Amino acid sequence: MKEVTLVATNQMIAGKTIEFFCCFDEERKLLFLEANDLTHPSVVGQIHVARLQKYVKNVGCFLEIAAGEKVFLPEKEVKKTICVKRMSMKKTLCQGDLFLLGIKKDPLKSKDAVATASIELTDSKVALTYPGTGISVSKKALDSEKDAMLLAFSDEPLLAGYHLLIRTEGAKEDVTQLKEHVRTKVSLMEELLTSAKVSQKPVCLYHGKSKALRLLDAFPMKAFDLKVKKILTDDVTLHEEMQQTPYADVLQPLYTDEDFSLADLYRLKHHLKELTGKTVWMKSGGNIVIEPTEALTVIDVNTAKASEKKDLYSVNQEAAKIIMEQLRLRNLSGIILVDFMKLKRSRERQDVLDVLRKEAQKDPVKVQILGYTQTGLVEITREKIHPSLNQVLTGRIYCVNIP
Repeated sequence: MKEVTLVATNQMIAGKTIEFFCCFDEERKLLFLEANDLTHPSVVGQIHVARLQKYVKNVGCFLEIAAGEKVFLPEKEVKKTICVKRMSMKKTLCQGDLFLLGIKKDPLKSKDAVATASIELTDSKVALTYPGTGISVSKKALDSEKDAMLLAFSDEPLLAGYHLLIRTEGAKEDVTQLKEHVRTKVSLMEELLTSAKVSQKPVCLYHGKSKALRLLDAFPMKAFDLKVKKILTDDVTLHEEMQQTPYADVLQPLYTDEDFSLADLYRLKHHLKELTGKTVWMKSGGNIVIEPTEALTVIDVNTAKASEKKDLYSVNQEAAKIIMEQLRLRNLSGIILVDFMKLKRSRERQDVLDVLRKEAQKDPVKVQILGYTQTGLVEITREKIHPSLNQVLTGRIYCVNIP
């Protein structure tokens, strides 16, 4: 089991307050990073009563939520909506109708936030969805863990009307403790559903998790056999919240050194400079060049300064590991095309895909390695939930080094 340190700090970058959650190993190698713009905080995971403004057939619904914000509900979700107040008994959809919705994706540039009709309470252990049925366990869990969890929850009367997904992290929990955790989720869901039924206008029923829970859920600890050794923060609110969690024993005193900040101690600016640049150098002397665009991300693998003794196969293998790490740390998503150096043997080409798939297992976000295109590029897709690191820091998609 690898011991890690969690670091949480707020930094002013380009006139914005950015919240950073970082996970470092014992050598202070950055394993995971989450960045949130506190001037435009994420709304993913919030639960709202929303008012229908307009329905466009085969497109979806445009709705208003609290504070006059707009959200979009795709057509495929419309038939599954939970209506809490109808303006007309004759029409299925009518302007002014109130619906219970969850927020699935943050607004991006000119696009509204994307909503879902499935109401979900989620954390690193489980995802409870209403309405729904059945129980499923993460594909990444061991077979013995899956069997134990399915046996424990299959006849649980408390889950009637819900679907329960047990994540890799949850599958490693003690069954009794996880059952209590799920009961808490069901109780909260019932409170939200009751509140929705009496709502007369757009309102946010659930603002999401506290800072402490967001930090603890940010990284897949048990799934990757990581143990939190220390938690460091200079955020007073977060420090107070953490004292009420099971991790209070590893929480360090509030960091208050003004001469040498917590960000300086863990070289955060250095890491951000690397993660917002185009070129990533490898130990072999080769490099990868990362070019995000509006439509997709293009990555080029080069021998650069690699010695002639380093064969293309070895450089590609090294690049495959670094590429998957960079996608995770930069939070690059959507379609990704990688131009590896050309290999003649099909077995070697397949080995590169195998490395990519193995490394993809370390990503908490859904990743698919689709294989080689007709032009010899490797196509990867990564689920898009939050803006990329570049977008959070600079508001731009393409690589821009921060000062």
